[in-house]
Amino acid sequence: MGINTLDIFDKSDRPLVLCLGFFDSLHNGHKALIDKAIDVCGGIGAYPAMFTFDNNPASFLGRDSKLVLTYSERLIRAQELGVDTVIRAHYNEQLMAMPAREFIDVLIKHFNIKGIVAGSDYTFGAGGKGNVGLLQDYLRDSNIPLYIVNLTLVDGRKIASRDIRSYLRSGDIERVNAMLPLEYFITGTVIHGRHQGRLLGFPTANFNTSADKELIADGVYCSIVDVNGKLYKGITNVGTHPTFDDFTNNVETYIIGYQGDLYGSTIAVRFVKRIRGISKFTSKEALIAQLNSDVACAIESVIL
Repeated sequence: MGINTLDIFDKSDRPLVLCLGFFDSLHNGHKALIDKAIDVCGGIGAYPAMFTFDNNPASFLGRDSKLVLTYSERLIRAQELGVDTVIRAHYNEQLMAMPAREFIDVLIKHFNIKGIVAGSDYTFGAGGKGNVGLLQDYLRDSNIPLYIVNLTLVDGRKIASRDIRSYLRSGDIERVNAMLPLEYFITGTVIHGRHQGRLLGFPTANFNTSADKELIADGVYCSIVDVNGKLYKGITNVGTHPTFDDFTNNVETYIIGYQGDLYGSTIAVRFVKRIRGISKFTSKEALIAQLNSDVACAIESVIL
């Protein structure tokens, strides 16, 4: 059963405990909010919910900041973490100019909110003028309890999506995954590639990614591939293919032990360990030897 998705201007009577934030990476700090909502729901017969934007506010504002998880990927991860309902909004002029109190009014009037969960540093509304103090005061007469969750710290510093993006750009997948409840992942619809992998005995699933997605640095990685709910070990190349004089960027995955036609299917690739950078091989034999080594690394390193 899929996750329930509602627009901020929809109406619903489903009793919800709502987590507030952007949740662009759904890191361990965000998981702490969701876990609190799940805990509260268990005692009052409600369902854990999460607010997020279905586009990239930074892009709308002309800033060069990409998403760790796209909206569709956030839905997948939110469901994995136990979220029942996602309330989405499209960041635009109307949302940007909406005063903090009006934003909360919209949520309260449109949804059956039994509790709200927010991080201690949460801000909202036009100019980010709303904070948990305002939220607490505003909810006092509404009979909606507010649960404030302290920041999740790593080495004395709060987990932040901007740090995760920085580690992704450097290819440090182990530091990225240490900040996430589950591995960083990419989804895509499988398309036809060069078919060179098949000729080498390593047929690959190729896909392109959203322009708004913060991709991990170019390289070859041990991965976990989700194909229709079944998990496989894999090796994933992110970037170009210089051995074949192909300098276009995409994501290409050899799924160990999988046989079948995936063209047109959507798969999810989770990144576990960086094996190496991108290399240009001088012979087919050298490339095959390296791919066999990469596969052995994935078989040994990846736990399903």
